Amino acid sequence: MDDATQCLLDGIQEFESMAGATITWSGGIFPCAGGPELGGKLLEAGGLRLTAAVTLVVRMDHFVGGVSPQEKQRISYTSVPGATARDLRIDTRTIFRNALLILECNDPAQGA
Repeated sequence: MDDATQCLLDGIQEFESMAGATITWSGGIFPCAGGPELGGKLLEAGGLRLTAAVTLVVRMDHFVGGVSPQEKQRISYTSVPGATARDLRIDTRTIFRNALLILECNDPAQGA
């Protein structure tokens, strides 16, 4: 692993320990770095549309055997310790430098 990737992983790991955010997926709880929880509604031609969205970053070394969350699966996100978990659907997953999994998620009540 190159120095830049290791520096990035070290920063994410420090953020995980400070923020305490987690995702629950496939029976496991994994630390993550969560972005802002956006929410609201947009008035469009068909009526109101939910716009809730969250971007999460998880280190790939948390997942054994390379099995990790996939698009359209559901996860539960807890933004800080003691917060109420929020169910989310993974809309986009990106693997960055083969070290980080970036999940762009939405409220499952929002259309796919």
